[in-house]
Amino acid sequence: MEQKQQNKINDSISDATMSSAAYARFYSFFLLPLMVAVLGSLFFIGFKSITEEDNDFTKLISDINDGSHSKRWHAAYRLGVELSANSNSKAFPDEQREKDMLINTYKNSIDYEKSISEDNKDKYNLRSYLTIAMGKTKDTYYGEILLDGLTSESSTIRLSTIQSLGEIQYKPAVKRISNIINFTNCCKESPGINTITCCVDDIEVLTAVIALGKISDINSIPLLKKMLNHEQPNIIWDSAIALAKMGDDSGKAIINDLLDRKFYYNYKNINEEEMINTILVAVQISLELKDPIFEENLNYLASSLESNPDIRNAAKITIDKIYN
Repeated sequence: MEQKQQNKINDSISDATMSSAAYARFYSFFLLPLMVAVLGSLFFIGFKSITEEDNDFTKLISDINDGSHSKRWHAAYRLGVELSANSNSKAFPDEQREKDMLINTYKNSIDYEKSISEDNKDKYNLRSYLTIAMGKTKDTYYGEILLDGLTSESSTIRLSTIQSLGEIQYKPAVKRISNIINFTNCCKESPGINTITCCVDDIEVLTAVIALGKISDINSIPLLKKMLNHEQPNIIWDSAIALAKMGDDSGKAIINDLLDRKFYYNYKNINEEEMINTILVAVQISLELKDPIFEENLNYLASSLESNPDIRNAAKITIDKIYN
């Protein structure tokens, strides 16, 4: 699979009961490597911000620690952009001293966050962007400090933390991320209770499922199998994808459904572009399982009956690798 298509694997889908805007948030697993809509304007891939500014690591850290409120979180945002776009960027913290600077800056952001009024809509931007930036390094060195974000009162911080722990594939986080999913039962039994361990919504569950798939620890397989029976389709589909990444075929029938255009007729909020990208993901993940169940749908997608050339080409490549 071409690198462009590989990069589409990390986002997700939504169900038919949701509006198009809400759907876009859920669907980010398949479209972008970040939960952009959920976290609020975390658009790191595909563009640069404020191109005239100095994006050297030391300069960015200085702006984060000493700038005005808006300058701080804009600098953190730019750091994430740089780390997303280019691992050879001069903003990348390669040296141990730089890694420790980033961690200390994150710690400082927690104290700084407390000084910002709850009325300020940008209150959690700084810490959230720093969390995402650490995740984009793909370095497990930041795992231990990132765990602190799982107990934040802010869902924005919790979401960015879960996401970044998945990005760095931090296995020690599996149990705590799994607990986030398990706590959803408490919410359903006691709706409206405003506690971090109880009020976990489906967006957090979805993000946790995605993270477990990225970490790919076999200890999470039993929980992901349970998620195949979740009431939200997008969580079911992402659970099947996560299991397939670990070589577990429990969700193969679900993946096979995702290979069939007719399946999406049941979900009116899914437009053509979203359908195409979802099918591309399903084609790619079918390669992980190499199961005969996929052959009929893959053959159709590889034929002239399929109108989209990207899908046709991806299906042909997959068929050659699995069945030929």
